[in-house]
Amino acid sequence: MKKYIIWGIISAFTILQGQVNTEAMRSEDNSESFTNQFNMAMGYEKANSEVFELSAEYRLDYVKQENFHSFMIINLENGYEKENDLPKNIITKKGFAHLRTTK
Repeated sequence: MKKYIIWGIISAFTILQGQVNTEAMRSEDNSESFTNQFNMAMGYEKANSEVFELSAEYRLDYVKQENFHSFMIINLENGYEKENDLPKNIITKKGFAHLRTTK
């Protein structure tokens, strides 16, 4: 029985660690509209080592009368560091997608 309790605690901790606060992503603008937004950033640095970072985010909002609000967010980040002839060291490689509809 103790074995199952320990595995349950470990599983719960792993699941909670990966959660993202999606409530903070809600838009404050409640006027009836259809909105798209795309952001992209790139960074490149070269000295003794080469560092490359790339991130992109897309957001789609749809707000209609009668308290209908829908939004989708996609966020991707990628980056690596490379020194001389050594293989690439991945710094960041993560993504996130969320779709929500409320009425």
